[in-house]
Amino acid sequence: MTSKKTLILTEKPSVAMDFARALTIQSRQDGYVESDRYIVTWAVGHLLGLFEPEDYDPKLKQWSFNSLPVLPAEFQYKPLDNTKKQLSVIAKLLKRPDLEAIVIATDAGREGEVIARTILGYTYKKNGIPLKRFWSSQALTPSVVQSEIRNLKPASQYDRLWYAGQTRQIADWLVGMNCTRAATLALGNLFTVGRVQTATLALLVDRARERESFIKKPYFVVMADFENNGKTWKGTWTGENGERLDTREEADAVIAKTEEKPGIVKEYKEDLVKEPPPLLYSLTELQRAANQKYGLTAAKTLSIAQDLYEKDKCISYPRTDARVIGTGNLGMVKNLVASLSRQYHGIFKNISEGLISLSNTRVFDDSKL
Repeated sequence: MTSKKTLILTEKPSVAMDFARALTIQSRQDGYVESDRYIVTWAVGHLLGLFEPEDYDPKLKQWSFNSLPVLPAEFQYKPLDNTKKQLSVIAKLLKRPDLEAIVIATDAGREGEVIARTILGYTYKKNGIPLKRFWSSQALTPSVVQSEIRNLKPASQYDRLWYAGQTRQIADWLVGMNCTRAATLALGNLFTVGRVQTATLALLVDRARERESFIKKPYFVVMADFENNGKTWKGTWTGENGERLDTREEADAVIAKTEEKPGIVKEYKEDLVKEPPPLLYSLTELQRAANQKYGLTAAKTLSIAQDLYEKDKCISYPRTDARVIGTGNLGMVKNLVASLSRQYHGIFKNISEGLISLSNTRVFDDSKL
């Protein structure tokens, strides 16, 4: 009797190899790996894209105002040319009679959900086989994979993430396809429009125009040294309303009134401020900090972070806007800190291990995920 197997779909080959190592799968096939219990296959990012307008109706290949807006009754997907082979591999695996479960193990985020669901929607006809979700933002070490594979959730719990991702895709399509055609026809030259692209470009243009139209205006600042009982402080004249001095005459008038004259302290405040440590990095904050400190581009920072996550297993999942991690990651953090402390003792020597606790909600907070 043939044993039943679980098919695991990952987002990329390197992640599939993490699963293979964790599940001791050694048999490598063309486009997948297999053992007596598991089949692990992979996407290569997106394997499908939305139809072009002319895929719905050949007449729409000709751009004209009369055909706008293009509003498909139902949005459909088609294979991308450069990944058709791997899509075919996945489709064949999904038809195998020895499957007892299918596990989505793409990245734990909206885009990962979209990648898996579009593949399954295109290749898989529901036949009662349970569809489950592997979800972890931790580095995929063998212990993490083995632990989470025992804690699979029904994929239906992540339906809303899929709907959000697909809606974003459709919004991009509607804006891009229709507005690009309209703008190009109106301007008489190719003019691309995008839901995100155009808004971002507008911000850059507005800022450039502000800089171009900026008129330099000189102003003067009066600074002074204050002495009392042998101590010296520096101060800046700001006026009652914090206004600037526009002329040298105004500045000289302030100096004439105050230079070498005694002053009266009318108000003095001293506050003791306790500042908490910064939150964890989101991808955006990490990219911003890396650019400011090291001049790295956003793409380079993401590439480094992805390697640290996938290859070196020393950070949690980087492609996220969250600045906290889930309580289930406590063990991972302790292990990472212990490992990195051995390699980089100078950096980690003052770390407070007592803060690596679920009571530290600046780090561990499920409610903000």
